[in-house]
Order: sequence, then structure tokens, then C-alpha cells
Amino acid sequence: VEANLLILKKILDLAVEPVMPAVHVPNHKPEHTDEMERLLGPRLVFDTDRAELVFDQDVLRLPLRDITITPIAEAYSPPTTPRETAGAVMRVLRDLIKYERPTASAIADSLDMNLRTMQRHLAVWGVTFEEMLAAYRWRRAEDYLAEGRYTVTEIAFHLGYSDAAHFTRAFRRWTGQCPREARSGLRLSRLQPGPMTVALLARNIHGNSLAAPA
Repeated sequence: VEANLLILKKILDLAVEPVMPAVHVPNHKPEHTDEMERLLGPRLVFDTDRAELVFDQDVLRLPLRDITITPIAEAYSPPTTPRETAGAVMRVLRDLIKYERPTASAIADSLDMNLRTMQRHLAVWGVTFEEMLAAYRWRRAEDYLAEGRYTVTEIAFHLGYSDAAHFTRAFRRWTGQCPREARSGLRLSRLQPGPMTVALLARNIHGNSLAAPA
């Protein structure tokens, strides 16, 4: 529910004038209301009958700010080799995760590839889509935490999770810590990571380098 409300709030944020809707959340007041306020604004109303943003209807006539959106499907051409597929999957994953929950089928569709073909190429390269996704999320989560600009809930949404609880459980599996515990131990030197590569993903996942297949 919170993720859907956030998406709608982001649409309102594209208006040329600031809009501050009342946000109705149909559940009990959460423990961390400060995170909810940072995400959805201060006008929160809990325990409502339905989830909704409430604002003056004149807002719907406001023009949008100048924005350029390039459809993901138009930005990539189908890869033909395992090496190309691994790189293309990572590029699309980085883009797609900003807008929706990344799945293998969604990535394959964006690349105009058959899902089985994509999975076979990745297997030849030595990784699975699930491993690439987990490694990317782990690295980006630590970067976000080190930067300190985002709440745990915001990081969860940036990484394609539906809520903070799912992200927290995943982060604990990766590191043995919850995100809030790990934040203080991460250094700001992680703020500007090098480009993500398949070899780097392999080191994150397997602890060693991944040789290119013959």
C-alpha cells in the first residue's frame, strides 16, 4: 500500500506547482512515522477505510514539469552472446528497478529476449538472474546506507521491494545485521562505487573472480 501511495505522490511531485495532498493509510499507525512523513509528507491519516491521496481537483489541471522519459524497451537491442546478455541484464536491471519489482521475465521482455534463452546465456556465463539481482541490491543497499540521505523504507523502494520488512530480512541474510545496525559501520568512501560488472558480481556472490567462458 505504501509503495503504491508513494508512486502516486511522485506523480503529483511532477506538477509545476507544489502539491501537498492528505495521505490516507488504511492500517495502524506504524512505529516509524518519521520515515512515512519523509516519503509521503506530513499530512498522514491512519486507520482509514482505503488508501488514497486527497487533494483539490484543480491540481489535475496543472501542467507537468519538463521531463524526458525513454522507454526501457527502446533503449536496448537483443544481445546475442552470453557476455552481451550478462551486461545487458545488469544495465536493464539498474533502470527497471527504479520503476517496478524486477523479475527475470520483465528483464527478458525489456531485452526482447526469450526468457529461457536469457537464463541459458547467464548459466553459460556462470550466474543466475537471482544471484545478479541479490548482488546488485546488496551493493546498492550499502551505498545508500553509507550515504545517509535515505530512510530504510526509501532504500527498500529504490531497490524494488514492496516494503521495508522484506528489504530488512534480505539485508540480514546478506550481512547478519539489520540495515539500521549496519549504517553506522559503513564508510562514506562507498559513496562512489566503480561500474558494476559481471566479474564484480561474481566476487560479491562467490568470493572469487569469474573467468569468461571459452
